[in-house]
Amino acid sequence: MKFYHLKKIWKTIPILDPTNKFKLIWDFGILLLIFTNLFYLSLELTFEPDFNKFYDKLYNCFTISALSIDILIKFKTSYYDHGIVMKNHYKISRNYYQNEFMIDVFAVIALILHISFSAHTYYKWVVILFLGKLKCIKTIIRNYENIVDFGDFYELFGVMLKVLCVARILACFWHYIAFCETDKITWLTVHNLQNADWSVKYIYSIYWALVTMVTVGYGDITPQNPSEIIYCSFTILAGSMVFGYCLNRIGSLLTNIDERDKELKF
Repeated sequence: MKFYHLKKIWKTIPILDPTNKFKLIWDFGILLLIFTNLFYLSLELTFEPDFNKFYDKLYNCFTISALSIDILIKFKTSYYDHGIVMKNHYKISRNYYQNEFMIDVFAVIALILHISFSAHTYYKWVVILFLGKLKCIKTIIRNYENIVDFGDFYELFGVMLKVLCVARILACFWHYIAFCETDKITWLTVHNLQNADWSVKYIYSIYWALVTMVTVGYGDITPQNPSEIIYCSFTILAGSMVFGYCLNRIGSLLTNIDERDKELKF
């Protein structure tokens, strides 16, 4: 009987449009939450900073609550199908199940397990399932792009952001490899950074990743053991492809801007 009443109440809740003001504000908040969690969790996994455990768990609980509410909101948000707004409950649920439902559920489960196994070195890596939320970021941004024309500089900003995101991922694992090699000489020990604050090691790691990606490197931070040499080789290969792609995108963007300027003059 209680289930029947809950189902009846659920059906009375109105369906939101993707362009609804509340939905846009909510999505922006979720977008910030996903970005901050990706930043925070990657730091916690690869740098193991000395964060306050109480505030750490409090923030994770807040994130879990917000993402759980977001799942319910998505069941009540219409979607576009070939330019037509779909507001049928069954079609909305089916579309959500087929696209992002499992990603959202796994992200929440990953955070719950992360809190439960935060003291265990290997089990805490289950939080990597949270990376599935990258697809949600893409969906939210695409929805904003359909509503607002951000212009060419937005695309330029997007390209630069992609470079920074890739550099940050490479930097995190660059530090983690050295952090795990406790019985070997590493780039951390060579620069006397093994006991430095996490923020100092983070700055050095980001610097190494950017320099390796966009140039051949200055040679001030170099691999010191086989594991670092292998990873550095991979970074050079991956970085050259990413940087080449970004240069091509920036070149195309500047060409389009120049062509539009010429059309306006004539």
